[in-house]
Amino acid sequence: MSLRVLLIIFDGLGDRPAPELGGKTPLEAARTPNLDRFARQGITGTLHAKSPGYPLGSPIALHLLFGYPEAQFPDRGPLIARARGYDLAPGDVMLSARFACADVEGTRLRLRQRFVTDREEACAALAEAIADYTSGEIRFRYRYSGDGDGILFISGPASFRVTDTDPLALGLPVLRAQPRHEAAADPAAHATAAALNDYLTWAHRTLRDHPAAGEGGAPINVLIGKWAGPVPRLEPFAEKWGMRAVSLPDEEVVHGLMQELGFRIVAMTHPDPEEDLRRRLAQAKALLAEGYE
Repeated sequence: MSLRVLLIIFDGLGDRPAPELGGKTPLEAARTPNLDRFARQGITGTLHAKSPGYPLGSPIALHLLFGYPEAQFPDRGPLIARARGYDLAPGDVMLSARFACADVEGTRLRLRQRFVTDREEACAALAEAIADYTSGEIRFRYRYSGDGDGILFISGPASFRVTDTDPLALGLPVLRAQPRHEAAADPAAHATAAALNDYLTWAHRTLRDHPAAGEGGAPINVLIGKWAGPVPRLEPFAEKWGMRAVSLPDEEVVHGLMQELGFRIVAMTHPDPEEDLRRRLAQAKALLAEGYE
């Protein structure tokens, strides 16, 4: 019988010491009889996916955990697009891009509302209005996914090495796209950043003047993007490591990464955390019995 491995990842369990807990982290203060039992019965250790003290987001941490070089990580945009079922054409660049509300201050936009919810009809109409745009040789296609969110596809002589325009917090200016630091001398990155700013400026004017923009709440007048990346080119996990793998992801971007690595995906969720974990463990046991390793 071949080796069977069940990897349970408590994503985001790390935290900081809290004065309310006597200087302990929530995990240090928690009562954890089952984890304690696993620790006594097993072998424990510490793994730094990148280097000690270097915090990582979930997808890049998992990418490194499964033995893939950091340089091959495509960023979240393409992974989210894959998880949502979009076809990824060779040469395309993909960003996660969502509707938002910003206050106009002279020539600058300051973010007032970052998430648009419960306004599907308005968002669908707005997405159609900014669905296609061409700047020079670079084409933009915005595809709406729901909940105020979508994917921006960039095709043509485009580079993925451009910065985010989402400031990630309210009250901050919406950013202009720029070439990333490592692409400071790359003409394609400069051209893509300029074309992206051109598209986003056009999208702002189009959204601002659209009759659906103010329906049901604060005006939806800006598109903010982040996590630009290319079509992933990753060696399938089964070929790289010789193991049949299956994943039960509970986060969209992790779903996309596992899919790109060639894992079989079993989607499941339950609103109650304890019941959700019980069902996942039962499903994992059944899948291991089927021959997944």
